[in-house]
Amino acid sequence: MILSQDQLNNIEKYSSLFFSYKEIAILMKLDVEIFIDFVTDNNTEIYKSYQRGKLISEAELREQIVKLAKMGSPAAQQEAFKLIDTQKIKEITNV
Repeated sequence: MILSQDQLNNIEKYSSLFFSYKEIAILMKLDVEIFIDFVTDNNTEIYKSYQRGKLISEAELREQIVKLAKMGSPAAQQEAFKLIDTQKIKEITNV
């Protein structure tokens, strides 16, 4: 599947809004099954665009959680500790 840079940018944008693979394919009027094949293949630009959008939004959310945790928010502190634990597990398992 060959997509234009604009289409790749849209994939990044939609994934940053946490739309699913299927939802993105529908929004972009792409064949759902073919799109899913490409978006799940880590050697494609489609996969990289999807992951980049998702990770950028996740990073922004994490930044806010850490900021609020440092300001004393108990809920944010709990979330921050969960993030720390998740990071430790990923480092141990090389994920």
